[in-house]
Amino acid sequence: NDMSTWSRGIQMSGSSLADYGAQVLKSMYRAYEYSAGVQNEIWMASKIAGATQAEQNRLLQVAKQVNEETPLTAMQVSSAARYLAMAGNKADAIEKMIPPVAKLASILNIDPGGKGGVADMMTNIMSMFQIPMGDAAKVSDDLYTATTNANISLEDLAATIRYSGADMKAAGIRVAGTGRSDAPNQINNVAVFPGVFRGAI
Repeated sequence: NDMSTWSRGIQMSGSSLADYGAQVLKSMYRAYEYSAGVQNEIWMASKIAGATQAEQNRLLQVAKQVNEETPLTAMQVSSAARYLAMAGNKADAIEKMIPPVAKLASILNIDPGGKGGVADMMTNIMSMFQIPMGDAAKVSDDLYTATTNANISLEDLAATIRYSGADMKAAGIRVAGTGRSDAPNQINNVAVFPGVFRGAI
């Protein structure tokens, strides 16, 4: 009877050890898949931007560093790098733009990459008003100020600029106003944000 108890104990230990080993292997595979995904996003960004191998390595290091300093994943940061490259930025500009994009994404809890992500919205706004991509840190701060002071989402602000910014810019109109209802120059928020944003920059 002691022998069968001992035998069952060995079998149970072996089964538990096999399950644990399978879990470790699955975790290692998921980590490998994730790392490969990050590498692929950075590779795509570097190819779009015409980056050298050294520049590609720097972009990967920036993605890892931002991942360590913010709640964003390296996959989100590398996706933002790809969208910055798709907007026509070179590797050195992308390297400088990633931290402000990540900062704004972290504060506003918005995905930094992907269609409609912070990188996409920022580059669209900067292109609309012909703001140099080197001013990304200032634009990030201004977007944060505009969205929080006027109680509007970044998505709504970007949509407002997308729909009315080109017409206002073409007409040479510079609108100034505030989102505060107690201010004497309060105007409809949808009409003012392009001018407020441009005036802040």
